[in-house]
Amino acid sequence: MARYFSILLFFFLSLTGCATQPPAPVVTRGMGEDVEGKSSAATSLGLISVPVFTRDTKRPPGPMPDRALNVSTQCDFKDELGTHGHLAIQIKEANIQRFTAKVTIPTQGVCHFDITKFRQTEKMPIPVLVAKNSSCRITVWEQDNAVTVSFNACSAHCTNDAFSYLWPILIDRPSGECA
Repeated sequence: MARYFSILLFFFLSLTGCATQPPAPVVTRGMGEDVEGKSSAATSLGLISVPVFTRDTKRPPGPMPDRALNVSTQCDFKDELGTHGHLAIQIKEANIQRFTAKVTIPTQGVCHFDITKFRQTEKMPIPVLVAKNSSCRITVWEQDNAVTVSFNACSAHCTNDAFSYLWPILIDRPSGECA
């Protein structure tokens, strides 16, 4: 669960342009301790558990790079909940040349994306694919050593309620692996 929260936090901060530094470490507390480390009734009953984040103030956040995106990878991924998928992407000088993604979400369905059903509408600063027959929008951007592929309004490309559970796909640039 903490991993998903970290991914969601990274995605949110990436959208706002504030996540140029590595994610802040999570400081865990024992049950029954509040933020100051003192016991509280709510936490001692196990009703709430709030992670504490610290911020590295030595390095202020910087801007996202303003250059043409270049990335090429083919990767498979699987998380702790059984969600698994495959991504094949190739972008040269912000031109999306190859893109397929299939994500299977247990008990929810499958999402499938293929470049033949999309057209590229933007290149800079962020490459964007828009579906030809729906309002689906796929954006790809880089920040530090990560490339993020996000999906917006893409329920037409998913079965059942899978789109409600679809997270962005993160690519680790140095290794080419994705999660």
